[in-house]
Amino acid sequence: IALWAQTLFPLAILWRPTRIIALITLMGMHFGIAVLMGLWPFSLAMIALDMLFIRDSTWVSINNWLDKRSSVRKLKALANQAQQKNKLPDKHRLSA
Repeated sequence: IALWAQTLFPLAILWRPTRIIALITLMGMHFGIAVLMGLWPFSLAMIALDMLFIRDSTWVSINNWLDKRSSVRKLKALANQAQQKNKLPDKHRLSA
């Protein structure tokens, strides 16, 4: 599978669904090389180079998705709501 993934990678990145599958496969393969063979520097470099094929719009949507699910953001929002109910002075409020 690893040889096929590496060989077909230039063709797989041309179409979005196969690009996603190819990137996940290659990242998993390089993670396996890091764990099983102990070649961390090589694997991290290859994973970083593979990530260059992820478009900027995809990184933005991943960031937005993570922001929506961020527990820190939710905790700050809950703290601000509680402070507004208690009407504390502004110097005691958490910054959002």
